[in-house]
Amino acid sequence: MGPRLGILIMLATGPALAAPMDGIAFEAHVAGRTFEYSLGGIVFGAETYLADRRVVWSFLDGRCYGGRWYPQDGAICFEHEGRDEAQCWAFAADGEGMSAQFVSAPDGDKLYAITPRAAPLDCADGLPSV
Repeated sequence: MGPRLGILIMLATGPALAAPMDGIAFEAHVAGRTFEYSLGGIVFGAETYLADRRVVWSFLDGRCYGGRWYPQDGAICFEHEGRDEAQCWAFAADGEGMSAQFVSAPDGDKLYAITPRAAPLDCADGLPSV
């Protein structure tokens, strides 16, 4: 296969995710931390990872949603209050942060950047009970 064909194949298949983390590696990486989620350099939300696989998500609009995460079929899935279905992601460590592909929707070929956040979530009604 020539170099031109290899480049065309990479462009056709979208960005690649490094080796996905399993539940143990994911928990070790996120426990007690808050991360911002972005796509194309635009931050759209943040999540705090608490003990016992509990999470608090915010679209950074002052509202926060409690939930839980769990490993399933090689992905990490999240159930948040106010959502009917779980959302599953394939995460890979990327230094202090992570990269992720959304695997439970047709747009799963997009590569998301997840970076540590120093500031805690600003929840207008306080942190939800999870």
